[in-house]
Amino acid sequence: MENPKKVFITTAEAILLVSTFFMWLYIAQFIAIIFEFKHIFERNSIWYLLPIITFTMFIVSFIGRRKTDE
Repeated sequence: MENPKKVFITTAEAILLVSTFFMWLYIAQFIAIIFEFKHIFERNSIWYLLPIITFTMFIVSFIGRRKTDE
């Protein structure tokens, strides 16, 4: 039996992970502290959602691919 070549991370997943990192670096310049839940939807703090969504897409892709490979 021949073992298939295992790919640790795909190109698309790498792009998602790196872009999440750079988004956090950019947002860190203008960071706003969220003290209450109602402040999440203010204009400055809504930018937290973009890297969170991007990182969630990375996790879903990375773990979902692992489950289908087994």
